[in-house]
Amino acid sequence: MAEPDKPNILILSLATRGDEKNIYEDLIDDLHGVSNVMRGKTINATLNILHNIPLRAIIVTDKVLADLSPEYEEVLDLIKSYIEYGGLAIFCFMFSNPIVNGKFESFFEFFRLPWKQGKITHDTFEVDQTCTLPIYFRRYSLPHQYNALAMQIQGVRETERLLVPVSQPSAPDNADLPQTAVAVAQICLGTLVYFGGASMNIGASRLLFALCGLPFRRKPAHLWGCELLQRGIRELLHTIHWPRSKGGIDEGEGSSAQRSGLSPEIAFLASTGSSKVKFKYHMLNDSRNTPCHQVLTTLEHLGMGCSLNLSL
Repeated sequence: MAEPDKPNILILSLATRGDEKNIYEDLIDDLHGVSNVMRGKTINATLNILHNIPLRAIIVTDKVLADLSPEYEEVLDLIKSYIEYGGLAIFCFMFSNPIVNGKFESFFEFFRLPWKQGKITHDTFEVDQTCTLPIYFRRYSLPHQYNALAMQIQGVRETERLLVPVSQPSAPDNADLPQTAVAVAQICLGTLVYFGGASMNIGASRLLFALCGLPFRRKPAHLWGCELLQRGIRELLHTIHWPRSKGGIDEGEGSSAQRSGLSPEIAFLASTGSSKVKFKYHMLNDSRNTPCHQVLTTLEHLGMGCSLNLSL
């Protein structure tokens, strides 16, 4: 039963796949904690929700709508009207898989946006502070940097680029640049978001929740409960000498940080007797055969990239 004090979120997955639950299970569980989650897996169910229920956001997880098929015409028309009258629609995950035959461009032309498919890259992205954000957006909850495999898009205005590659080449080298992994466009009174990247991880969840104006409340057990990460945190604390009186790292010759092969720029902050852990790390000149490298790589795979501040 829907709780009146929680916003309503529609997850629109008209091309539902059997493994969808495994891909988005954590995301859906997290959303249930802070919102009323509604699923649009059929046209009729989707139309009923769009006609009758006020929504905080629509999250479109697949690319079936990009076909602009007459079968989905009413759904698309309602989504467009919903956006124009102040709604938020986010096209993400499987939607960002490559779309052939110009359908990607045609789809966004339906919303009067000149966006084009760019390149698929695994990169480190950072927030573009000039981006115009939705009314509900929680800028402060964004990671400073975000690692992802994403299909970027081109033809996006400067004020629409939310996440841009840290190492992006200059425009003279490629007239289509700059590219962006996440684009935010204002359409009349509402907002349309393109969210590149089909995988689901902690970084993607935090970003998605921030876009929807929702607090990210994943329990620490989701992240640190597994034996590998519990052991990894202990190994990091043991391997990196952290002088609490100084609040930094021993960077002298022969220090544990130097012996481990890790960059002296790594800083690790922890509070004893607390379930919360805060840390900042920078993977430079990192020896790949150390336990610490394995831990940091695991964290990176969870969406926590280099120079990332994380607070659980």
